[in-house]
Amino acid sequence: MRAQVLVLAFISAAALEECTQEDIGSVFTDCYEQDGNEMTKAVDYWARECEPVGVSLSQPVTLNCSVNCPKGHFYSAKARGCDECPVGTFADPTTYTVSGWSKDLSPGMRTYCRRGGSNSECAGWVAEDGRLVSGNNIAFPSVKSTLAFHVDLAAEGRLTMEYKVECEYSSAGVYLYIDGEGEQLASGQTSWLTVTKPLQAGRHFLQVVYVKDNANQVGRDKASIKRISVDAQEQSIRQCEPCPAGLFSDEEGSSACKPCPANSFRDQDSTSHMCSACETGWVSSPGATSCIEAEACKFTSYGPCRKVDGGAGVGRTISSTIFGCAPSEAEAAKNDACAPCAQGFFRRENEPECVKCADGQYRDETGECQTCGAGYFATPKFLYPDFSAVEGLKIAGAFPDERVPVVNVCSGAACRETTNGENAFEFARYELNGERVGLSSGLGHGNYVTVNLTMSLKIVSRGSIQFKYLFVDLPPSCVSASFTIKSEHYPARNTWLSTDHTTAEGEFAGDTSLIAGRSYVLEWLFIKQCGNTDYPKSRMMITSLDIVGAAGGGALGCQPCDMGYECAAGTAAPAPCPAGTYQDFEGGDDNAVCKTCEDGKASIRPGATECEECPAGVKEGHTNCIPSCRWENANGTVIDLTAIGDTLFGPIINKQKVDYLQLDSDPTNETRNDEQAVERYYLKLCNIVNDDAEEDGRCVSDALAYACQRYTSTLGFSMGDWASYDMLPDAKGISVMFTGGEDCYFYSRDPFPRETRIDILCDPEATDAVPTLEFVSEMQCEYNFQMYTAHACPACTFVEQTSDCNRTTRLQTTTYHKNSALGLCAGEFPADKVVPCNPRCRDEDWEVGWSECSDEDKQTRQYVLKDGIVCAADSAGPSNAGSLAVETRSCVGARKMAIGVGITILGVLILIVMLVILYRKKNAAEARYSRLSHEQAEFGSELPPGVSTFDDDDEEEDRSD
Repeated sequence: MRAQVLVLAFISAAALEECTQEDIGSVFTDCYEQDGNEMTKAVDYWARECEPVGVSLSQPVTLNCSVNCPKGHFYSAKARGCDECPVGTFADPTTYTVSGWSKDLSPGMRTYCRRGGSNSECAGWVAEDGRLVSGNNIAFPSVKSTLAFHVDLAAEGRLTMEYKVECEYSSAGVYLYIDGEGEQLASGQTSWLTVTKPLQAGRHFLQVVYVKDNANQVGRDKASIKRISVDAQEQSIRQCEPCPAGLFSDEEGSSACKPCPANSFRDQDSTSHMCSACETGWVSSPGATSCIEAEACKFTSYGPCRKVDGGAGVGRTISSTIFGCAPSEAEAAKNDACAPCAQGFFRRENEPECVKCADGQYRDETGECQTCGAGYFATPKFLYPDFSAVEGLKIAGAFPDERVPVVNVCSGAACRETTNGENAFEFARYELNGERVGLSSGLGHGNYVTVNLTMSLKIVSRGSIQFKYLFVDLPPSCVSASFTIKSEHYPARNTWLSTDHTTAEGEFAGDTSLIAGRSYVLEWLFIKQCGNTDYPKSRMMITSLDIVGAAGGGALGCQPCDMGYECAAGTAAPAPCPAGTYQDFEGGDDNAVCKTCEDGKASIRPGATECEECPAGVKEGHTNCIPSCRWENANGTVIDLTAIGDTLFGPIINKQKVDYLQLDSDPTNETRNDEQAVERYYLKLCNIVNDDAEEDGRCVSDALAYACQRYTSTLGFSMGDWASYDMLPDAKGISVMFTGGEDCYFYSRDPFPRETRIDILCDPEATDAVPTLEFVSEMQCEYNFQMYTAHACPACTFVEQTSDCNRTTRLQTTTYHKNSALGLCAGEFPADKVVPCNPRCRDEDWEVGWSECSDEDKQTRQYVLKDGIVCAADSAGPSNAGSLAVETRSCVGARKMAIGVGITILGVLILIVMLVILYRKKNAAEARYSRLSHEQAEFGSELPPGVSTFDDDDEEEDRSD
């Protein structure tokens, strides 16, 4: 048995080939720190299974982690230093640039994706149409798709990246992390953007992360990268880059690749580092990835209009840059008449350029520029029923105004330069019911390209866009095209164009409207993904294009000013009636100036055709119906919020979203919140929230609003500009609605305005001068807030209760109690009131008496109050007064009795007076006797001379008596 094993081992060993030096591979280990330096090891390994006879692996060698090699060289583990790039590759240590991805990520790049806060997988970054794309994650919520790679710099440099994103405005979007420190670059629907970041010398870990939150799907819900470039003085490059398709390198140590010569090509899948010659009857331009049949020469194309005959005239010649064709010298020198200018444009004598009249003017039949009168305007237009007027020009030449910038680019290594020096769309001839000139996506591109044409417009009047298109030499299913209309802060309107239109024109059937005052970006996209099958002639042709209302266009005449606008003489752009005014006529002098709203009516948005009646309970105003902040229902219940009606509440942060997205928000740190696009709100209950410069800055949006939403220092929205108020049942508070906010987009619904609801609820115990307004929820751009405050309670009304009059103190007390008909209410109870009073009369306070004499000298028997009794009588007598017998008497007897009584009383009085006099005399005699007795006792029986026993006063008194 042992012998058999030895035999088998011998046979196996004998079957292996002997190793050579080419079988030895080498790699660098991960970098590590040693004595304060970044180090690595170069380690050899056998690249295949072989018999190491006479050849052995070298011992690992410790080396610096980063070594800067000259151009055309790379840091090689096998060479233990710098080595030349092999044939077919290149290296430029001053620039690390990657673009034109066809199938795979660039060497050194890796990708991963996580979703839902777990380790659940999702799609990472992939190469697609010459770009890097964050993967198809439309079906997944809460996605983080990461692209990661390292770069080594020996000196300061910078990172540059071209990217775009398609998602909703929120925390979703593209984030860039450099060595773990990150920031959000963009969110929403963007065109191609460029970011540049400085980098210090050393190794850096770079991550591009696309974050998708748990909310809506918007657009294609992904991010794209067109180009990544790292520029530095020197870099440590460990691997040379292979030459892209259409380029080659035929020597070692190349720092750049060269384009394939004319009539040769090199495609993306080529295993050779050299270019291949086109077959007979096929041609190509320099740098081609494929060849095209020479039948393209069947069209005679012309160059642009130019001065000829020494400047004495204008004309055009056969183009000398017809792809794959070279006209004869006689043809090239032959002048032909220039094509007519596009409608609205004209040439001045002996001038090749097409120009237009000044803004607000049009050119009449005589060739003169005329000004439109008041109430009319000159609509600017770009009208191209075909493109013969601009043949030979670059695309921007068809839109000569600087207000219409054009970007025209082909992405992917398979792009070729077009006949006019651009590498994407070009004006070219095609055949459709005769020979015509169209706007072509380019002829001869390879099989993996994305051709992109974007045009920026400022719409100055109500506008529209229309175009027709055609597909030429269309392969079965590997071509697609789209048209997108973009506007800042508004989701893109994207339409995929039907590729069925190969023999008859298709017409753009999407939303053609362009709103005055907005800026737009129009984007045409042509994509080829045709695998290994060559379709070099596949292209899209835009056969006609009409853009109305765009600044820079030429006017064909005057048209009436629209309702809701005013048009001064000579205007190119109708001005929307400002808030507080309106215009209900179309055209003529009546449209020269907008009209002011009547009292009690308002127009709150520009461009009003009428003014709306202000609802009840608001102040009268022309620009807005500002509420009085005090409401009274049919029952007379009043709620008064004037104390807090002009208070600015905010920033109020959506804590639910902040916690979910794990943002570091701080209500007092606006800068930090802006950097993280934290969603915040500002509101007023009874006034415009952005009615001064400081508040305008908080809201960002220029639109007037009672409530506004802010994400960053440049992105914000109105959440409602029209206020309505309803008293809640049982007067428990006020429900506030702000409607007519800026448009919101949700899923596939048409745009609808933002709305805000605030429930201001009565709480008599919540007596804070400024109550707290809390965010409750948000559902499809309807925002809900809530507040508890005593200000929302109706003013309490009270019931009086008065006590009986106290007979002892003769005081009466009034106390106050809350009206039981009210629920919650607020207000101070009045203090008790004590006032003097008369007690109510009792039965025992009355006695029977006689009335006053009447004119008939009669008296009636009746009840009268007893002497000394003062009280408040409810009736003329006690409770049994009705039982008193009716009795009358003559007033004569009464008078006699009264006289007798009077005489008797007088006699009694006289008698009393006489008794008083006698009493006084008695007292006086007693006094004299007492004095006499005293004197006799003092002087004896004889009195001193001149002393009488009677005083003079006594004598006078006796006489008076």
